[in-house]
Parts: sequence; C-alpha cells; structure tokens
Amino acid sequence: MRRVDRFDEYMKTKGLNDNQVTKQIGLSIGTLGKSRKEGRDLSDKVIEKILNFYIDLDKVWLLTGEGEMLKSSNHTIINSPIGDNSTQIAGSNVTENTSLNKALDELSEMRKLLAEAIRNNKEQADRFFSIIEKIQTP
Repeated sequence: MRRVDRFDEYMKTKGLNDNQVTKQIGLSIGTLGKSRKEGRDLSDKVIEKILNFYIDLDKVWLLTGEGEMLKSSNHTIINSPIGDNSTQIAGSNVTENTSLNKALDELSEMRKLLAEAIRNNKEQADRFFSIIEKIQTP
C-alpha cells in the first residue's frame, strides 16, 4: 500500500475530501488525484505538509503502514452516539473539524478577495501616476 493510499484511509476516517485537504495544507490543485491516477506516491514535501497540519496522524503509519493510524493519546476518546459532530474527551465535548474547515474555507476566500483588491488598487495607482506624468511633461 502506498502513502497516498494510507492518507486516503485517514481522509475517509476523518471525513475529509481532496478539496478540503488541498486548501488546508496549501497543495496545488489536483496533487492528490494525480498521485492516485498516475500511480505516483506523495512526495516528501507533501507528506511533510500533511504531517504538520494533521497532528493526530502517525508519521510511522503514514510512511510505512506499521503501527496505528492515529497517534496514541492519554485521553480516552468516545464517539458521541447522538451523531452531533462532537467527540467526548475526558469528559469534555470537542467540536470536530467541521467548524474549523468552514472557517479555513472562509479565510481562504477572504484572502483571494483581498489579493484581488490589492491588485486593483495597484493598477489604479499606476494609472494615476501615468496621468500625473503626462500632466507634468510639457
């Protein structure tokens, strides 16, 4: 089993899709899909990004398939039987990645809009400078 296959298993366990992962860790669009389709494994750079973002994913398991998928924890984790997107850890409720993913998606969109606004402002400033130069030139 390749690293990409093991990461697919992790994604399935966590309810993640390619689009979410691509945005969250800053991959080029299509990186995961191309890796699967072309029979290539994930590069070391991609693996590093994955492990830096998904801190519960066990490095040894991802690289070799040995051991457990998720890092062991001193806390007992019990999935909520109600299905309310929460997990109980040592008596406290922790909202799963749903809210975090939504916030990251919103931040990504805001970042794109800000970059576009900056680009437009720069173009407008360049036009103003051009007009000023024409006025000053006899």
